[in-house]
Amino acid sequence: MGKILCIETSADNCSVALGIDGKTIACEETQGIKQHASNITILIQKLLTKSKITSDRLDAIAISAGPGSYTGLRIGSSTAKGLCYALNIPFIAIDTLKSLAIAAINKQAYDTIGVLKLARGNEFYGSIYDKKGKCILSPKVLLQEELINLLQSYNNSCLVSIADDIKTNIPLLKAPNYSAKNMTLLAEEKFIQKDFEDTAYFEPYYLRPFVAVQSKK
Repeated sequence: MGKILCIETSADNCSVALGIDGKTIACEETQGIKQHASNITILIQKLLTKSKITSDRLDAIAISAGPGSYTGLRIGSSTAKGLCYALNIPFIAIDTLKSLAIAAINKQAYDTIGVLKLARGNEFYGSIYDKKGKCILSPKVLLQEELINLLQSYNNSCLVSIADDIKTNIPLLKAPNYSAKNMTLLAEEKFIQKDFEDTAYFEPYYLRPFVAVQSKK
């Protein structure tokens, strides 16, 4: 059991949460702005102040490891690595799609859960989990039809998605907002199992190569 700082930077919003024994004690987040680099350390300080916990009392740092925004994932990873080195505590990586699936179906009676997250154009990041959170299909880049067709081969399945205009004959659940508070239970489970990453060599789950796009400004 531990005090774990969770960091979510895989999407437009930036979010941090403090988990103690798997429960979210406090959360700080911004919405809809891509300014992770300037906000992340401010949010962490506000979170610790609100929780009345100093950084030296933290037992681990967990990040939402992707897939997601290339820049956001790099910022979250580098921030977590710096804190882990400074505090000499473990580094935990949480599958972003798994945290969305667990949060969305927490009170739903489905045996199989597929998750879709828009990547670029008509491509999506997708994965499939059972009701206990065990990964059936590892996160990969695919078309939405591919994942939906796979899900239809399972009994009592549903699809979790943040993307709009998803057409499917199986139950569709709206994924929760990207938030570090969805990570605290998964982070605690990994902490208990001592499922830690190598802080020096860890790389986020990009799944696809970075492509620079010229600014429209």
